[in-house]
Amino acid sequence: MSRKDRITVEVKSLPLKDVIHDIAQAFGGVVISMCSEYKVLVPEEVGEGEIRATSFTSGMGLIIYDCRFKCDMEFRFTVSDIHPVKFLYCMKGTLNHNFAEEMDEAHEVAQFKSAIVASESTNGHVLHFDANRHHVVCSLEVSRREFSADLHCELNMVDQKLSDLFMDRDATKKFYYNGYYSLALAEIFKELETMEYNGILKRLFYESKAYELLTLQIDQFNDAQRAEEEQTLLLRTDINAVQRALDYIRANLSEEFTIQDLVRVAGTNKSKLQNGFKIIKGQTINEYIQSYRLDTARHLLASTDLSVSEIVYEIGLSNRSYFAKQFKEEFGMTPSEYRENLKS
Repeated sequence: MSRKDRITVEVKSLPLKDVIHDIAQAFGGVVISMCSEYKVLVPEEVGEGEIRATSFTSGMGLIIYDCRFKCDMEFRFTVSDIHPVKFLYCMKGTLNHNFAEEMDEAHEVAQFKSAIVASESTNGHVLHFDANRHHVVCSLEVSRREFSADLHCELNMVDQKLSDLFMDRDATKKFYYNGYYSLALAEIFKELETMEYNGILKRLFYESKAYELLTLQIDQFNDAQRAEEEQTLLLRTDINAVQRALDYIRANLSEEFTIQDLVRVAGTNKSKLQNGFKIIKGQTINEYIQSYRLDTARHLLASTDLSVSEIVYEIGLSNRSYFAKQFKEEFGMTPSEYRENLKS
């Protein structure tokens, strides 16, 4: 471990439990093990936090870095063997990745972004963490030899690029891909952070989430290969698009607009916008517009002297009978009955 402006930790072992042992030895710390989980605490003179790892069947494993370092920190994975494919997810902070023999070509993995990295031959990986920032990074590690042997047939049915990656057991080509991870993946990370199981339940939970991460990652990669207007998965960045549509609806409730108008304002495609409303509001776009109109009408009935006809106009409807029918279905009374009820 060298110490100047940067600390370098050499990791020269596999499997993951030995990775943690290498890190602990470099830190001058001890490995804390509990069945199949291994972790090392970051010593006070280096920073704070912990690094933990768990291995599963089919050549899969998870490493979670939850740390803040006092100076720049890099982990050099230089095993003289085929390195696992790394699926890197940055929940907090910013991670930088290099292939070990290409240090002049850095890949930034910013917060809410993910990367798929696979080195060529025995070329390793370098993960760099900036000083004085809280980093939470999850690395799903997949051994191509074990994984592809177990799922040889099924791998022929995934996207050709990923199929080629997993079937490249001798690492004849390097691979790099990055982008923002989906909200579905973000939910998995929340579950990993708040998990309270112990013993066998903890291991089974982690293993199930590892498979779920890989499933969702393959689905997201497939989605990203489609034309932009055909993509359906919602990314962290798409939350802003949904918010723009919500703001437009609220500001223009009395005007006529279509879903295509909302798509244009949001700056995304129709499928993503619909998915965004379902995830964020639990409703379709039309369901949200209707419920927002009725809630607005109820507020106007209670707080203004506007007539029912004027309120119908304010919420962008033209048919008073239709409005009264929808209002009664939602609140159990007609608009006039609702207002009279408030007076009593």
